[in-house]
Amino acid sequence: DPLDLAVWPNSAIAESITVSGIGPGDLYIRVRDMSPGRDNHLRIDHVELVPVAAKPAASSAARPPPPTKPVGDAFLIGVYYAMPAIAKKDRFGWQYAFMDMARQGVNFVVVSGNKWAPQWAAVKNWGIRGITSYSRLHEYKEGWTEQDIARSIDLTDREFMQRLVYDEQDLRDQVLGHVFTDEPECKGLPEDQQAFMRAYAKAFHERFPDHDIYLNHCDPPWYDLGQKRDMCSVNATISVNSRRIVDRIAESRRLGQENMIFVALPGNLGQWIATDCNRIDGFGYGPCSPAVQAWLKSLSTFQHVYDAMVSAYACGARGFAVFQYGQAGSYAVALVDQDGRGKPDGRWAGFGAAARDLRRAQSWPGVELHRDGARLADGDRLAPGPVRLAAEAVSDSGRIAKVVFGVSVNGGVDFESIEDDDAPYEATFTLGPGADVIVRAQAVDTDGRRSIYSAAMVQVAGK
Repeated sequence: DPLDLAVWPNSAIAESITVSGIGPGDLYIRVRDMSPGRDNHLRIDHVELVPVAAKPAASSAARPPPPTKPVGDAFLIGVYYAMPAIAKKDRFGWQYAFMDMARQGVNFVVVSGNKWAPQWAAVKNWGIRGITSYSRLHEYKEGWTEQDIARSIDLTDREFMQRLVYDEQDLRDQVLGHVFTDEPECKGLPEDQQAFMRAYAKAFHERFPDHDIYLNHCDPPWYDLGQKRDMCSVNATISVNSRRIVDRIAESRRLGQENMIFVALPGNLGQWIATDCNRIDGFGYGPCSPAVQAWLKSLSTFQHVYDAMVSAYACGARGFAVFQYGQAGSYAVALVDQDGRGKPDGRWAGFGAAARDLRRAQSWPGVELHRDGARLADGDRLAPGPVRLAAEAVSDSGRIAKVVFGVSVNGGVDFESIEDDDAPYEATFTLGPGADVIVRAQAVDTDGRRSIYSAAMVQVAGK
């Protein structure tokens, strides 16, 4: 487990450390957060491989207890996604977006804008769960009453929940809850507004006991507005390092929560803070010096996004979510361009690489979808009629039980599926003419663990 060293942030590691579970292949050590200003040092005296059956020698120095530790498979990997009905900037739809998120490892989405039962059916088919997002503070008015809040919840949340039925499927369990305000600590909330938000959270939880109010915070100290889940973005968005993660987990626990989800911008440290010594010192990479500035500028955006997610996981956060997936709203920090392609700086690629590495480190299997010996890509044109798909599946911890292939002609709302439990894994589907079709594959091992999807949106030629 290459993440083992990272769970003791800002403290010395013992004189020796034992990493278990190393199998065939390369052994590597990834060094993170090594700003010259932090006075961090790494020295490897020797590496000793010990058979699994043998007990390693006890360390001569006591290892300090970690303040936090990784949550394992429970780690949420997410994105923010806006689906506006008006002034849309993206040239692709939610059909493509949810597929693209799923194949990059996303299992958690924060959704704002128009969202109806078909979208949530697609979310479910990709193994994603989500929370809705729109501020409730715009409903605040002086002299508010609990009856005002009850009417608002019945007119919006209850009606929304009742509509979440598609083809007799009840999709309400795909909704984890609702973000009901964003970064209130940044500007501050008067006492009466705080009381309004607490009353709203209380009424929401009474009506929807299986759904949680989420609160996306600014820097600590945080408000307790009756939320059941904490998230944190501002400044954390710029700098995702061990100190900030552990401090924010501690703040969440002070409020009685178990953990928090870290929210980040997919930016570049060299662009965001390298030219400003106050930011370098404030975000924990100082003391500022030309060497520190040069180190920050040397990091690629791919590295920054990759290490942001790995840091959030290794230092114990409940999850990691990036703002924002698409161009809707003209966001410069979007992960993809207007056609859904990853930005040239590698921010979406770094996100996906980190997600796959984390899941493989957690013993998830892997899969890659092929046709005629080549990997399928978005926009590939296929002839109508029978098409045979193949998949390569691997597992580091056990055996592959099966590969599940799927085809959807309505954007992931419905799938036709075929399973193959014997290598080489193959499936044949018949495709009609003139359609945009999603094809996918997922590997399942004998312990029931499922891979991240391999998928593509292809075009079938017309008549």
